[in-house]
Amino acid sequence: MEVLYREIYKMKAVEARRRLVKTYEKTSSIRKTAKLWGTSRLVVRKWMRRYHQSGEKGLKDVSRRPKRCPWRTPLPIEEKVLTMRKEKGYGRRRIAWFLLREEKIEISQEYHNPYFEMCCSPRHWAISSNDLHYSLSFFPSR
Repeated sequence: MEVLYREIYKMKAVEARRRLVKTYEKTSSIRKTAKLWGTSRLVVRKWMRRYHQSGEKGLKDVSRRPKRCPWRTPLPIEEKVLTMRKEKGYGRRRIAWFLLREEKIEISQEYHNPYFEMCCSPRHWAISSNDLHYSLSFFPSR
């Protein structure tokens, strides 16, 4: 009844986990199941716990992405920063100064937003929409 690594490797993850559950139900031993599958007892426990809690849905991969980010810049401020950058061409320091003076909003001069960097950097302007990779001229040769 030993499960070969080649078989597991060819299976989809959910199918392999389903078979692991079936093996556990036949053997009714975490230790024997782990030995047959060539994995640790912790892995068998994890998938059995998820299977008992959620059924077949519990065998699917679960996102590890955080549900919220408490230090993220609020969307209205983020939109103001992006519109100022696009319309007026202001940089980080000038945007921070302008928002403090006009709107009484204090943000760091080192404001960092991946979307801001992506849509507003000179490197992005040099890339056409059809071209998906950077030109090698941006990177110095060694």
